[in-house]
Amino acid sequence: IRIEADGTLLLGTRMELHRYADGAWTTYSWRQDLPGNINSIELGSDGRVWVGTEAGLAWLDGNRFRLVDRHASLEAPGVAAIHRDPSGRLWLGTPTGLATFDSVENRVVPADLVGSTGRTGRISAIGDGKAGEIWIAGEFEVLHLHLDPDAPRATVMYSRPLPDRRAISAIMRDQSGSTWIGSTGAGLVRLAPRRIWHLTEAGGLLGREVNHVVGDGSGGAWIAGNCYGIARVSVAGSAEVHRLPLDRYGRCPTAFTMDATGNLWAAFSGGIVRLSAGEGGTVRSWNADQGLDPQSRVTALAAGAGGSIWFGLDQGGLGVVCESGVVVFEPGFGLPSEPIS
Repeated sequence: IRIEADGTLLLGTRMELHRYADGAWTTYSWRQDLPGNINSIELGSDGRVWVGTEAGLAWLDGNRFRLVDRHASLEAPGVAAIHRDPSGRLWLGTPTGLATFDSVENRVVPADLVGSTGRTGRISAIGDGKAGEIWIAGEFEVLHLHLDPDAPRATVMYSRPLPDRRAISAIMRDQSGSTWIGSTGAGLVRLAPRRIWHLTEAGGLLGREVNHVVGDGSGGAWIAGNCYGIARVSVAGSAEVHRLPLDRYGRCPTAFTMDATGNLWAAFSGGIVRLSAGEGGTVRSWNADQGLDPQSRVTALAAGAGGSIWFGLDQGGLGVVCESGVVVFEPGFGLPSEPIS
């Protein structure tokens, strides 16, 4: 899911891109030359819509997709992640490593990683760093990179092998400049300017999987994993984990986000929950009584303009949360019948 500056909503599914603007849906598929399943969406500095697909990088030119050529050294064509840096350059996560879009040659070229061990492997996620820096998550290690503004080159500032070579499932950079990394079996890692720690079950983590991480606005983080509910990790010399008493709504969160005012939103099998910002925050829920189909599961959450919260469903369809309930746009009106994630 991506939301453009003017509020236009973009949804990527396995073989379609859906755009919602001015009350109408537009669908782009193989009929508009979409080259493959969509893995990621990014907006260019010029407003251009870019998609990373199993067939490579493509952009939406009017009503048609244009597949970008790639350098011969990039044997595997897929693009799993797209990141736009402050200068407007696109950095790409591919099966063979980091790449970038060369706007002069109009093709995807491999990026030169100065100081790399060469053991990064497939890159599945790219996250923000300070100005001119990014974090990338590979199969076997996570790297902190300084980007060359004039060439497709990045210098490794820091690298760390993944604990037990487990896959990275979430990356978040907080206001202090620390980077939080959630894994699918080895807990939580926090990379701070003066300290690095690895939090596991032995240190109080409620489970080995951390699939969702969002900042709490005070230097800590909200985390969620595989059916242990939601916990807050505070950092005051050591990690302290506080589990939220939300079992009445479920223990297996399927989506996670925070709005502009600091409220935490989570989706469970029983509905959508909002935890108000601040200590002793109140909890409000939206479920079947407010219009959610009990047979559908919320699989994606995104904070939109004006405080709106959008959600995607596993049976297709899109909804928005409002004070009086929820409004659901069913499949069949330009929306896909496929799950929205």
